[in-house]
Amino acid sequence: MQIQEPAGIKFEERGLSDQRPVTSHHRIFQEDTDVRMHYHSSMEINLCREVRGIVNIEGKAVSLKGLTAIIIQPEVLHSYRIAGSGGQMEVLHIGLDSFSSILNVPVMKRNLKEMLPSAVMLDNSESDIMTMVSELAETSHLHQYRQPAGFLSLLDFLTSRFNGRSPEMVRDPFLHKIISYTEKNYRFPLSIEMAAEQVHLSRYHFCRKFREKTGQTFNEYLNNLRLEHSLAFLDRGRSVGEAAELSGYADVSYFIKRFRMMYGITPGAYLTHLSDQGGAGF
Repeated sequence: MQIQEPAGIKFEERGLSDQRPVTSHHRIFQEDTDVRMHYHSSMEINLCREVRGIVNIEGKAVSLKGLTAIIIQPEVLHSYRIAGSGGQMEVLHIGLDSFSSILNVPVMKRNLKEMLPSAVMLDNSESDIMTMVSELAETSHLHQYRQPAGFLSLLDFLTSRFNGRSPEMVRDPFLHKIISYTEKNYRFPLSIEMAAEQVHLSRYHFCRKFREKTGQTFNEYLNNLRLEHSLAFLDRGRSVGEAAELSGYADVSYFIKRFRMMYGITPGAYLTHLSDQGGAGF
């Protein structure tokens, strides 16, 4: 498998701006894929077509099947474990701050938290909403003035559907503390014991709790995080050795092995690919 463009969640919000408040990325899952636990500053909408697997939102696992739309509020932790069945996903990111010229953004964000759950999952029976999401994805490349109307229509529909109820924002303090700690320290030597200490748990109880809430081990999560960062460093023009060191890999050979297992290409070949495409640009 050759990488055709930078992959992973570190790149999903790239391009959001006042001129482009909505971005869209199309993904096809031909192979089993794990997307590590993470959150975004933007609102995320995933339109899934025949995607099979599990989405884990703030430590709660939900099955994916058929046609599904998942609307995730900013700073809500989520991860995926997706089967390689050929399912497709359109991933939209909506930079709420980009609407500041026409909306009171702080008020909008507060209303979203008060009126909508941390994540909304919809199936094909919600045909009106699914149509709105599809249309928003289709206009993600258009000028900013074509995007707010579709987004506001979607929000109006969602808030009316929940009829002003105020669902509690479910925030898992255990996961948020560990994810934040790891994001800040991934480039340094980290152990399970060090992570467990952050939440005052033994190694055994930490490992069990992390796997229960994320569907993967802490070492799997840490490795995926480091590899995504290494991809970003390579895209910025760093050498293989520099990308390895900056991402927390002391052994370059091990880094190359893990990178190839994750992306199906060596980091050196990826740098050549970038050069052929006109150089790094992240």
